[in-house]
Amino acid sequence: MPVQTRRDFLKTTAAAGAGLAAWSLLPARKAWAFYQTPATPLWATSFRGVGPGAIPVAAPDLLPAPVTGVTHYTINMGQFTDQIHPSLGPTTLWGFNPASALGMGGLPQTPAHLGGILVAQKGVPIQITFNNNLPATSIIPVDTTIPGANQAQNRTAIHLHGGFVPWISDGGPHDWFAPDGSHGL
Repeated sequence: MPVQTRRDFLKTTAAAGAGLAAWSLLPARKAWAFYQTPATPLWATSFRGVGPGAIPVAAPDLLPAPVTGVTHYTINMGQFTDQIHPSLGPTTLWGFNPASALGMGGLPQTPAHLGGILVAQKGVPIQITFNNNLPATSIIPVDTTIPGANQAQNRTAIHLHGGFVPWISDGGPHDWFAPDGSHGL
């Protein structure tokens, strides 16, 4: 393989620079995101507020956690529909929703995207129980030929990013649970 000389390097660099300069003179074209069209304008929906009828704030359960005695929350995971853009019909989503929300008199709130805020205090432990109420089968096809995908569908694994918690409470990919009650490690 021949060695590139300084002259060859300078010629190549000059040609590349000329090509980039010529490309920058071309008229700009719009690039649309996946499924983004001019008929669906961006930012047509205002951000949701917090509280009843908006993003729910989880209320603690009436009783403390059974073993630890700390404040306990129950969060449901499920399938629901929500209007996320005025130009689109209701969209099927999967998400979280507190079993009891503040300002709702202990009643569950209608699920919506961006569902569930937990208010906690640094240094004060809490315990959360997640209920997997997702449908038994997925709304998208599942390739069961991939190792591990032949287990229960719609398994979920909860993981807290940035939390200062013991590893046993941190969740992970093998610490899953399914709507049918089966679970991983």
